[in-house]
Amino acid sequence: MSVQIHLMDRGRPLTDGLRARVLGPVETAINTFRTYAPTLIADLAIVPTDIYIDPRWYRSGKAYGPGYAQIEFNPDHPRFETDWDTECGALVLHELHHCLRWKHVGPRWTVGEVVVLEGLAMLAESTSGFRPMDYGDAPPASVLSNLCKKAYLARSESESAEPAWFRSTEILGVDLDAPVNYHLSKKMMREATRALGLNPFQAAGVSCETLLHAWKSAQPTPF
Repeated sequence: MSVQIHLMDRGRPLTDGLRARVLGPVETAINTFRTYAPTLIADLAIVPTDIYIDPRWYRSGKAYGPGYAQIEFNPDHPRFETDWDTECGALVLHELHHCLRWKHVGPRWTVGEVVVLEGLAMLAESTSGFRPMDYGDAPPASVLSNLCKKAYLARSESESAEPAWFRSTEILGVDLDAPVNYHLSKKMMREATRALGLNPFQAAGVSCETLLHAWKSAQPTPF
């Protein structure tokens, strides 16, 4: 298999039944991913842990480069029982899509590259037939549109130099469930891929500038 699963449960042992419950949706997600990106070679670590105790939060994912991604979860958290089967697929697809993107371009941390990275991965969640993860309500349309323009104009700047707005979890006094960059990234990449006639897996190999230019060209009002 091009994506190899590693269940890292020596520190937090799982029963055979729970192990099967955990790995079933992961394997389904990987098989789906392979239909879109059969050439990616990567390791995917599945890590049970007790660190997630917040009532809202029982799992996370992270990609570390073109060849490695990791999913962490708390099997004792109440949300694991109710949500793992429906959320796992999108989470796996999201992180493996990061690996796919980095296979083509390598990890880069400008505002523009992060917009492309996160936006395409979010689109991959639903393109693959899985229920996408819940990122909460987006900011109002006019506000989000202005933030997209701001991200485009800042596309060459270091992502770490813009924490005040790009990673903000509050807009107009309203708390967001996810940082605003997720919302604007998905909007921008949805419009860019539509303009180019590509799905998010095909777009993984397209340059940041090409994708962002396609987004700008698709805007009804020049800026």
